[in-house]
Amino acid sequence: MKYKILARVIRVFLMLLICFVSFTCVMDLGSYLFNTKRYMSMPGGGAMGDIGGPGIYLPMSLSISIPDTSIWYKNGNFETRSKTIHPDYYKSDRETLNNSAVIRKVTNTLVVLDKENEITVDNGLRMSGPVFLKFHSKSNIDNAFWFFYAQIRIYVVILLLVLLIKLVNIYLTGDFLCKRSFKLISLIGILLISVELFELACMFINGNIIPAVCLETKALIGGFSNQGGADLQFNFGGSVNFPNVGIGIIIIILFKVIKDAVLIKQENDLTI
Repeated sequence: MKYKILARVIRVFLMLLICFVSFTCVMDLGSYLFNTKRYMSMPGGGAMGDIGGPGIYLPMSLSISIPDTSIWYKNGNFETRSKTIHPDYYKSDRETLNNSAVIRKVTNTLVVLDKENEITVDNGLRMSGPVFLKFHSKSNIDNAFWFFYAQIRIYVVILLLVLLIKLVNIYLTGDFLCKRSFKLISLIGILLISVELFELACMFINGNIIPAVCLETKALIGGFSNQGGADLQFNFGGSVNFPNVGIGIIIIILFKVIKDAVLIKQENDLTI
């Protein structure tokens, strides 16, 4: 009995998720077709939705590179050094480049607070999972493709939630080991595989539209420059979740094995 109560709670939660995701879908659709606002003002202040300008959020992978040393030369040249790229980083510390003296040298070091003498941190950074940037193009074709891509991602989430609700409903009826439940489980596996193949195709298309994105800082007043600081680069390489493909394949295989086992058991029961 307690598991059925939990199943009902899960079903209500999934329904609320569908309502929220559907609301987001409608807001995006209205914004794209009729140029309406993509957020709803809340009582007492605040807003729900995207309060920014036009554009579509796209998943990208982020790489960050922090040089160990940045050197500026009098003739205008600039170079960075890294322990991983220059093995003789500590052995050789050139003070001239093409007979030009150094006018500025900056070092970057990640430190552990209160543990500087015990623990060292390398400047190399890794990030797992996609980050999202909002894009808007002067080309209507690009904007239409990005909108289609974003909508498909939302529809996939809605479809997955609907399949889960159907499975919960079957469980509540007390007859979970039936052909319909097995079919729904296999559809979830197929959906996981299909969405990642779709992401892979869109990744190549987006990569041709936008090869890469990097951070550029320019001084409007004075001579400030961020040259020598952290280098941020974004590219379309982190949107595909390949483990989902493996999970989808495992779900389909398990569905086939369990389905055959249940059918054999049912045939044996009828024989007896």
